[in-house]
Order: sequence, then structure tokens, then C-alpha cells
Amino acid sequence: MIVATTNQNIAYYYSYDAANRLTGVTDSNLHNIDYQYDVAGNRTAMTTPDGKTIKYEYNANNQMTKILTNRGNYTFTYDALNRRIKRTLPNGTFTTYAYDQNSRLTNITHKNNHNKIIDSFSYTHDNVGNRLTKTEEASSPHDLDKTINYAYDAIYRLQAATPEKRGKGKLAEAINKYQAENYSYDAVGNRQSGPHSRDAYSYNAGNELLTSTGRIIFDRDNQYEYDLNGNLIKKTQTIKGKWSIVTTYAYDDENRLIEVKIQKGHKIKEVSFTYDPLGRRISKTVHKEEFVDDEEDGDNDNDKGKDEEKDKFNKHHYPKTTYYVYDDQNIIAEYDENNRLIASYIHGPNIDEPLSAEIRNDWIYYHADGLGSITALTSHMGHAVQRYEYDSFGNMKPHPHWIKQPYTYTGREFDQETGLYYYRARYYDAKAGRFLQRDPILHPAIGNYRSCRGISSTYQNFLPAFEKLIRNPQNLNHYAYAKNNPLKYIDPLGLACGSDWNEPIVPDDWGLWDFTGPCEIHDYCYSSYCGVSKLICDLEFFGNMMGVCMTSGPSFPLCTGVANLYYLAVTVGAWPAYFNAQKVVCDHCNE
Repeated sequence: MIVATTNQNIAYYYSYDAANRLTGVTDSNLHNIDYQYDVAGNRTAMTTPDGKTIKYEYNANNQMTKILTNRGNYTFTYDALNRRIKRTLPNGTFTTYAYDQNSRLTNITHKNNHNKIIDSFSYTHDNVGNRLTKTEEASSPHDLDKTINYAYDAIYRLQAATPEKRGKGKLAEAINKYQAENYSYDAVGNRQSGPHSRDAYSYNAGNELLTSTGRIIFDRDNQYEYDLNGNLIKKTQTIKGKWSIVTTYAYDDENRLIEVKIQKGHKIKEVSFTYDPLGRRISKTVHKEEFVDDEEDGDNDNDKGKDEEKDKFNKHHYPKTTYYVYDDQNIIAEYDENNRLIASYIHGPNIDEPLSAEIRNDWIYYHADGLGSITALTSHMGHAVQRYEYDSFGNMKPHPHWIKQPYTYTGREFDQETGLYYYRARYYDAKAGRFLQRDPILHPAIGNYRSCRGISSTYQNFLPAFEKLIRNPQNLNHYAYAKNNPLKYIDPLGLACGSDWNEPIVPDDWGLWDFTGPCEIHDYCYSSYCGVSKLICDLEFFGNMMGVCMTSGPSFPLCTGVANLYYLAVTVGAWPAYFNAQKVVCDHCNE
């Protein structure tokens, strides 16, 4: 068992019970988390760093039914097919869920304690599970229902998102035309146009984005540069051909983003990040650097007897750091640079399911659509206090956002300072619909799978699976988001998603779900090349298991529970397997 992990940023110390279950984590900043379990291994209690205890209850199928806190209870109700049909929050709001005969979500409705709609979304699907329509029911008598129709190309990439026309006249027509999205792609999934008709993109042979242009609101041209590892390192945005914004990106040895600098004229904003030994982002520091123009005029004569004007620019720095404390992959607390608690969070049983946050003594509650994107925040009284709206790839539409909190599109963290989403292994630029970095698993698996940095002779039995992988042209693109089908797939880990290439290598049913494929690929990942990150392999394993669960129908809740258990097991107990696999492949490379 691992008793400690450390890097230059932080150290963790672990304790276990007699059944080798994790009972405590203490970091070098003296933040402590304690856990308790029932006989089935379900977590029954967690004590957070600020001393609060959260308790959990489960049904006979080990599904979470209640979260008990000092602010009230969160409850989850399931039907006979183990699908969630209702959720209640301590502020009196509740959510109902409806499904079709294939267990696909057809409606999710959030209401307050007066039975008034906060948000309601209905969906229809085609035979392969692509969403064909989304209808948002009006939450006010003054609003109208909104329906969006979706269309796809032959390999199910999103081609169009078209709002049904609302209103009459030229203004309504112009608004509907602006809100419509249309996309086209090349053979390997690089976006060629979209979301608007005059948006255009160009790429190099490595699928790295070189330029993008847009002409809808104002002329803008973007140019991009990459390092030898395929990481975006510079973006130059020129607007109206006159002024520019230059953004530079820096990475560590594991290709994790550690710094973003944005320069606009004399103003420079710098954002930096640090990570823990498990690869989780544990701090964000925002440096605002401004050159203040102190102008002196009139008292300085030059040698020709004329007044001379002097400009002095004084540089000012405004750093602000936020530190994050995790329960597994979820942030449960934020602290400032003086170790004062800024915010605390409570999460649901699903991945990226924030339920509530206490931010500087104010409580907010989260409400999401069928994709898991946060669409509304409610107060402790159950009133909607903030709303969010997105296009298909996650660009936030203009709304006043008075409450600063991180969770937005697909329940992931949005960095307002950089305009990027943090998807754990990588960062996502919704404007371009792609990641800044290559997929850390897909790239070496495809690019080097026959070389010494790929599959060694010991692992030739994995070749059929990976030859199948490269037959899908979209897998040759290591930057695309969610296979360009963001209405069907999510990518919570920033790794290869979906189920096309994680089908079982060896037919073998493990209970209700076939995890053979994810397990085989996980084994391969440990031996894929000398120096591969164990964390990346474990995260990919979890993502592939979730891909299996997404096709499991009524047993989805149980499947995700087992996937979580498997993931926790390998993160703690698979170090010997990792070291053994690395020894074999590294020795082979050194032959």
C-alpha cells in the first residue's frame, strides 16, 4: 500500500483500515480528510478539512440514496431499472428524470419548492443514440419554449444545430441565423468551418491548428504555434487588422499547462498552475500586471525651447492564488494564500456532478441539463440567481454572471482568466472546439505503437486492437473534442472518449458489463513506452470503463459504481504491475 506520495508542490500521507481501505489523507499543508465505510465497501462518512462530517446512505443495490450534511439532506430516488428518477436538494428544489425504452434520457426538469420550473430540457434521439432535438421549456410566462434541431454527417459528427424560428420579421430572422451553428470537417475530424458560415480554419500535417478567421461580429484572425510535443505555445489574435492580443502557453515535462500569459497593449495578465503527484491541479495564481501611464506635461523644455512631454509607465503586480483540496477527482475545498477557506463543495455520486457550494458563507445549488452542463444556480431559498447557456461545443453565451464559481460546461471547471476549460489531463478551447495538447494516450498509442516507444515484442497480442483503433480516421486526430459529437459524448478526463475502439479484445463478460477491453488496454498502457505516466493510464482506464457504462442501459448506475471501485483499486494497488511493466519495456528499449 502507498503510505505517501510527494512532488515539489505537495506531499500526501495515507492511512488504511484492516481491509486496506483508505481511511485518511493528510497533505503537507495540514489539510486532513477522513473516510468511513460499511461492510460492502461503500463510503458512509467523510470528514472534510474544515471539520464538517458528510454522511452517505445506500440502497440494497449500493446506489447512493442520501447525503446528510449540517445544512440539510440531498436525496436520490431510483426506479425498478436502477435509473435515477428524482433528486432533491436542501433548498427545496428537486429534479425529475424520464427515459425512453432504451434508457436514454428524454427529460430532465428542475423545480423549486413552489413547483415552479427553474429549467426543463427534453430530448429525442435517433437509432444510434444521437440527439436529434433539444427543447427547453420556458421558465417564465414571458418566455417561449426553445427547440434546437441537430443534424450529423455519415460518421455522426455534428453538422448543424438549428433553432426553430421564434418570432416574425427581419430581426427575428437575423437572431435565428446568428444562433444557428453549422460545421464541416476534414477526413480526420479537423474543423473546416463553423459555428458560423464565415469561420474558417487551416492545419498542418500533424493536425495542429495554424489559423482561424471569423467575420460575424468583427474581423478577427488567429495564428497558432506549437512546440515539438504538439502543445499550443502561442496564439496571436488580430482584430480589424489593427490591434492584437498575444497569448503564450508554457508546459512542464509531462505536457501539463503551467502558465498562460495574455498581453493586450501595455496590460499583461499571467495565470500559473501547479499539480500534485497524482496529476491534479492544486493551485491557480493570477498575476495582473498593468503599466500605469503617469503623464507629465509642460514643465520640461527641450533644447529648442519647446515643451517636452514625458510618458512614464509604472508596472504594478496583483497576484492572487487559490489552492484546491480534492476528494479523489472532485474539489471539496478552496483556500487562499493565507490558508483561509474560500469555498467548499458537495458532489453527487456521478462524475462531475457538483450539487452545492458554500462560497464566503453564501450557499448556491447547481442545476444541469442532460449533458451535465450547469444551466442554473439557485440560492438557499430556492430562487434562480444565475443562468448559463452554451453552444454545442461549450462556448458560453452572454449572461450576467455575478457569482464566481468554476463549474459550467459538462460540469467542468472554466478558467475565466484564460477562457479555457480544465479537463484534468488537458485544457479545452471551446472557441476552436479542440484541446490545446495532444491526447496523452492516443498519440503514443497510434504514432509509436510498433516502435520501441510503442509495443515491444512482449506485447504483440495487443496489435489487433490497436490496428482496429487506427482504422477509425478520427482517432488520427489527437486534438478533437468528443469525436466532434459533443451532444452525445463527454470527456471528463481529457482522454480518448467513446466506445468505438474500446470494444472487448477478448470476449469475456465480467458480470453485467464487459470491462475486458478497458482492462486489456490498461495493461497495455503500463507497457506502452518507457516513462508512460501511471496516472494517465489509470485515468484512461476509468474513461474506458465509463464508455462501457454509457452503453449499459438500465444498469448504468451500478456500472459506474463498479467502475469507480476498479479505478480506486488500480490507483492505490497497481503500482507493482506498473513497475514490472515499465521494467520490461524500458529494458527492451535499452537493448
